Amino acid sequence: MNKKRTLYQLRLEHGVNIYALSQASRVSSFAVWSMLIGNEVTREDAVKILDGLNKLKGTHYTLEDIDVVLTKEDGDDAPHKRVPL
Repeated sequence: MNKKRTLYQLRLEHGVNIYALSQASRVSSFAVWSMLIGNEVTREDAVKILDGLNKLKGTHYTLEDIDVVLTKEDGDDAPHKRVPL
């Protein structure tokens, strides 16, 4: 089983800076930084950040491709979890 890469690893692999990724994703630099260091982010922000990376670098990453910590959804009683479920 292959270990999934983090956004941090993808950022290094593709040479993307935080500001450019933030601008392409239309999310705050703080949200990008949070995801980079492994803090939890909303599913919406995670998708936007990956979409921004895909747009900048012509890649096709999805949440299922990376190791990311998502916040629990409103009304979800499950503890915080890593994707994939």
